[in-house]
Amino acid sequence: MPKSKLRHPKYKTRSTIHEYPPTPAAMSAWMLCILLAALTAIGVSGFGLWYCMTFRPPSQLDASLWELRWRQVHGWSTPAMLIVFGMILRSHVFKGFQLGRNRFSGSLMLLTLFWLTFSGWGLYYSAEDLWRNFYHRTHEWFGFGLVGLLAAHWIFGYRSRRELKNSEISGAIRQTGIHPDLPA
Repeated sequence: MPKSKLRHPKYKTRSTIHEYPPTPAAMSAWMLCILLAALTAIGVSGFGLWYCMTFRPPSQLDASLWELRWRQVHGWSTPAMLIVFGMILRSHVFKGFQLGRNRFSGSLMLLTLFWLTFSGWGLYYSAEDLWRNFYHRTHEWFGFGLVGLLAAHWIFGYRSRRELKNSEISGAIRQTGIHPDLPA
């Protein structure tokens, strides 16, 4: 099927990632690239920081050079991630909630990102060891959980697009004559 025929009649957009027409909440390719770049930077630096802190030799009292570098990259990528999150909040999250699709995994993603932001703030500003340890552990758990949650959200979104293609949109496309090869 040629890519020129992949236009959705109502939204005048083109899907270049999948063969399905985009839903109103689908991210554009450039927005997805920016999001993945920010998630990669914060995820890899978070994993590197966790690795350096977890497997530090007992004889080493101070942080290693690698740990300091990972901490810097993680700190620098946090504002970028918050900017990207703000960017997709209006164009993806609110529209997704209006559609009523993928709400459960999307809500879990929102809560996870909120807790990661809050616990990161708590790690930076808390003075008591009890709270600092609590923020540290939950930040680790939610950070690793975000990877699986993002994968699940993506899979559910892909399935949602397939269901949408097979139900409502296919009928609308068939009526406009854009995809005359769809079965009736």
